[in-house]
Amino acid sequence: MRGGSCGPRWDGGLPGDGAVSIPITSLSVDPARSTGPALVVGGWAVAQLWLFWVAPIIGGALGGVLYRGLSEEPAAQVTGIPTAAATR
Repeated sequence: MRGGSCGPRWDGGLPGDGAVSIPITSLSVDPARSTGPALVVGGWAVAQLWLFWVAPIIGGALGGVLYRGLSEEPAAQVTGIPTAAATR
């Protein structure tokens, strides 16, 4: 199949969760955009700020480890040049 992927989403959310949650709860999924408001508000917002930075880093590292552990290594060197079997 060429083009995009039709596989399931593995990010833990539904495709429209941000579209629904942002107007209702002021959801922020970007740590950089969460830092400024948290520093202005102070208190409880700053106490939770570490999670907005640490969780994505840990999630990315775990995702990389899982991908490397579950994916197969290529049988030959990947050159980007199509083979005869791939051009059919």
